[in-house]
Amino acid sequence: MSVQFLRNAHLDVDLAVRVPYSGKQVSIADILKSMGFEEQFDYHSNVFVYRCDDFVVEFLQDRQGNGQQRKRDDAVKNLGITTQALPYLKILLDNPTVLEARDIGKVCVPSMSAFVVHKLIVADARRNAAKKYKDYRQVESVCKTLCKLPAEISAVGKIASGIHKTRRGKMLHSFAQMARHIGQEPKATAHVLAAAGLISSDPN
Repeated sequence: MSVQFLRNAHLDVDLAVRVPYSGKQVSIADILKSMGFEEQFDYHSNVFVYRCDDFVVEFLQDRQGNGQQRKRDDAVKNLGITTQALPYLKILLDNPTVLEARDIGKVCVPSMSAFVVHKLIVADARRNAAKKYKDYRQVESVCKTLCKLPAEISAVGKIASGIHKTRRGKMLHSFAQMARHIGQEPKATAHVLAAAGLISSDPN
């Protein structure tokens, strides 16, 4: 089963699942409950989450327009879980990297390049100013690392070029708004996007 860790902040972990799932049937819910997690229904997201003290696990899937109910039912049937369908998640699912985590083993997470593309698109759609600020700060922080990794910069360009032009336009529009939301010029992000060939030149 392919599952990706998407976020680990404030003891919350979002796990992305490819749905419909066609592998061996297994009840992830039962596994989590056997580990001490309590199953709770989240009325905001309309899915079940799993809580152990302050540690919360939630499952996500990519949202592609309408017709998601059948796919959500497949997740319930084959994995014993419910998933929240979110847009643009495919960018992360299609561009994973595998890390060796201490005391856990191998963990599949989104690549840093995919994270930058995804976060820029998502940030532009945010209505919550605090979440928008957090997204942009995360992008700038990751880009500071990418500045030292030419292969990852190249991947940013490849991923952005592979998505629909409308989404790529949202990404670049989002970048144009960054300075206003974080209160400073996003120098690292500008450098990465310029080096990736997504903007004409690095203004810094």
